[in-house]
Amino acid sequence: MIQYSLFFTLLFLIDQTTCLQCNKGSNYAIKPTTCRGNATLCSTITTVDKYQATSIERNCDYDGYCSQWAVGINQCKTEPGGSTICCCNSDLCNDKPAKPSPNKCWSGSNNNKKSVACSSGFCSKIVLAKGSTMYECDTNESCPALGNTCSPSRSDGMTVCCCTTDLCNHSPKSAVIRMALLLTCLASVVLSH
Repeated sequence: MIQYSLFFTLLFLIDQTTCLQCNKGSNYAIKPTTCRGNATLCSTITTVDKYQATSIERNCDYDGYCSQWAVGINQCKTEPGGSTICCCNSDLCNDKPAKPSPNKCWSGSNNNKKSVACSSGFCSKIVLAKGSTMYECDTNESCPALGNTCSPSRSDGMTVCCCTTDLCNHSPKSAVIRMALLLTCLASVVLSH
């Protein structure tokens, strides 16, 4: 009887030590979990909706998305619809968000900017307290935590915006609209005198 209980205890311990651990959760609310069954991969799936909001789901690859999408171990793949899946096979390997595919970003300041390739997948716009604006590819990895949105104005008066589509960190349309509003206001002032 002791031999059987020792055998099952040993079997239980071996089973617990060989199970893969993955991060599980949505966006940045994640916690470690032990994969059950035959899950041998961790996955991170990043999607961007039509409003440019980013959603990140991490888990054990129970549904087999890594094989369905033909994603190799420690690799990422972006589907035409914009979803990116990353797959890995070591404990807690899915701790970072899946990076969107490389894109182009504006880089520079105010009226002195140029288009650059961006391997991080995130473009950023930083509006400084004094009114000047900096445009760049997010190379310091601050955008994954922020997602596809703008941070509220910080205590230093700076606002940071992040996005993941080509040349998304500057909208020429908004500049044209602001100019049209300014000209309309000026015209109304001139005409009223």
